[in-house]
Amino acid sequence: MTDTIYYLTGRGGQLNTGVGSGLLDRGFTLRGREMSGKFDTLSIQNQIDLISQDLQDGFWQKESKVIAVSYGAYLLLQALSDHEPYHGSILLLSPVLGGVSSRESMRYFSPPRSDKLQRLIDEEAFPKPKILKFMLVIMIGKVHTKGQRNLHYQWEVSVLLYQILNISWVRLMFHQF
Repeated sequence: MTDTIYYLTGRGGQLNTGVGSGLLDRGFTLRGREMSGKFDTLSIQNQIDLISQDLQDGFWQKESKVIAVSYGAYLLLQALSDHEPYHGSILLLSPVLGGVSSRESMRYFSPPRSDKLQRLIDEEAFPKPKILKFMLVIMIGKVHTKGQRNLHYQWEVSVLLYQILNISWVRLMFHQF
């Protein structure tokens, strides 16, 4: 197999581990960005610009394939939001789409510029990719650290994204721990 996939890892990931390792084992060639090392130290705008340039330079054709995990998927969506609709195929694995909160610990994390994606989704203005597949992993259960805290994932944004972008395939995976 000589297919090349543009792959964006999750935070701390490397192209040749995790999902990347599985793709390499199946004969795919990978190009992309690791959300670690030097790339992780860049400003979010520089990260988005590099991903956008990568896509335009070699992955903006109908035959192109993109896989993005977690925060890499978030950066991909940010990059795509500034362009015409993407013509290739995209698979998002457990994408970060907005804020995450824990009701019990009263903690909240929101990635930079999540308001931009939310606005584009609310206004139905996000450029709709031709083929977008989406796998969302939802964790159910308790974390056994200092006290037990339920994890809660705010997935309203993902449901809206699914509806508005007319995603061609969604798979929900539930992990119990």
